[in-house]
Amino acid sequence: ARPMQKDIYLIGDINAIHKYYWINKEKDPLVSGQDAIYITHSRNFQPPEKTMNKHFKESLLLSKFPIIRNDQIVEFGYIYLLKHYYDVE
Repeated sequence: ARPMQKDIYLIGDINAIHKYYWINKEKDPLVSGQDAIYITHSRNFQPPEKTMNKHFKESLLLSKFPIIRNDQIVEFGYIYLLKHYYDVE
């Protein structure tokens, strides 16, 4: 993200996001109406509809791609567009 001058925010409980809880606090807060990208994988898949609906109004799957090791698909990655952030705190 740094070469593209983009910020990374992790959203979640301190037990889940660890040191990013404090890193997030050093950045400007997310702005209401802002869009974001949600990246996850199939190993511990949590769809954004389940985890992000309380923060974003809509999610759209942009890409599903294989993660390959030793010439075999071992899991899948997913990239979603999250639309219209709103603060729940």
